[in-house]
Amino acid sequence: VADWDTVEWELRESYDLYKRLSDYRQLAENLGTTGQMLTARGRFLQVYDLGEELRELGSRLDDAQAELWGWLYQGTSLLRRGDAREAMVCLRNGERLLHAGVGGANVGWLHGLMAETYTRLNDPVRARAAAASAAESLYGERPTVVFALDGFTGVAETTFVHWRTGRSRGDAGASAERAVKKLTAYSRVFPIGQPAAHRYRGPLKPPGGDDIKRLPHVMIC
Repeated sequence: VADWDTVEWELRESYDLYKRLSDYRQLAENLGTTGQMLTARGRFLQVYDLGEELRELGSRLDDAQAELWGWLYQGTSLLRRGDAREAMVCLRNGERLLHAGVGGANVGWLHGLMAETYTRLNDPVRARAAAASAAESLYGERPTVVFALDGFTGVAETTFVHWRTGRSRGDAGASAERAVKKLTAYSRVFPIGQPAAHRYRGPLKPPGGDDIKRLPHVMIC
């Protein structure tokens, strides 16, 4: 998907340059992109530290998006390392910044992560509400930003778990199919989403041709 070593080197060079120039707004943009790279490479301890730096820089610059991204990266780091409760603390702190008008893709990213986190915390009502909000923010138009991947996957994860455990399997199955369709559309624009799209699309077309509504034992973990 990417030449990560080259990407990392270029980002480090630009980080050093922006620091020398005291161009802190571009530095915040650099940190945001670096967070995506580190997340994709699974380096979640570094993601947490970067999130703290970005959050503090955003606060100093009165840049709500940068501060939100800092909370998002810290929440992502904690969630991927198995601490859903502390991840939710970070995500809720980030949610307080939405009043600043940070854009629909950021709302979708945040609420998709919150949906997945609520799912891990066994809170299906809040998980479904967060997933519905993320879907409303992300599904209205063709995907245009790469950073929204965790929003799309959070909706997919939540709808699949709801379909597996919920009472109204028909409606939940339709929601899961829609989530996979939208994630697949994202992956066609941004290939970094292809592994996740395959992961969730697999149960929809299993051997034998059954559809999702007839597969009561599929579970996405």
